[in-house]
Amino acid sequence: MEPTELAPKLILIKQGTHRFDYINSDGVIARYHQVTSSVTLFLGDEPTIIDSGARIFHKEIKERINQYIDPLKIKCFIATHYHHDHIDNTDIFRHARRILDHGCVTPEGVMTVYDNVSKIPAPEGIEIFATPGHVKNHISVKITINDTRYVCSGDAVRMDILSGEFKPDYMDSEYIKSARRVFDEADIIIPGHGEIIEVDMNNLPMLIK
Repeated sequence: MEPTELAPKLILIKQGTHRFDYINSDGVIARYHQVTSSVTLFLGDEPTIIDSGARIFHKEIKERINQYIDPLKIKCFIATHYHHDHIDNTDIFRHARRILDHGCVTPEGVMTVYDNVSKIPAPEGIEIFATPGHVKNHISVKITINDTRYVCSGDAVRMDILSGEFKPDYMDSEYIKSARRVFDEADIIIPGHGEIIEVDMNNLPMLIK
């Protein structure tokens, strides 16, 4: 799928993938195939990337971003969490400050850690909120354009989990609470993996009804 312009200044550079097969043979539990997070570009006053995708797609992601902006002009990179498929290509944005967990790192390498995500200096037009569960310090990113709320949810929302199809060991009440908050905060969800979700509060996934 080519980049998709979701709204003025908001582009889904790459849709996340997460295909895997259960093996359960000779000590192998599962085999994953070209897993990557979604990559989202917001061309606000401070051009921002949310999640950067897996290394195998480095060239493709860089070229796609370059269709809209020189990657060296990206001012902020936000990672929803520290798993490799969400941060592998951070080197593309060498001049950007980097937000991860409760911290913000300047291009010079100075890191500031905050006691609450609400205190992180997010770019204008972006709200960051905590969505723990997948990992302890997971964050999600809300961007409102023309009264429509878009939330880049990272792995706080996985439809195969919320439907009950897949039951990972981290799926607990905290994960469900965070997923429900994402649905409450969003009109459109850009998940870390899978297709865009148009929120219908009358038709919620099984585990957050």
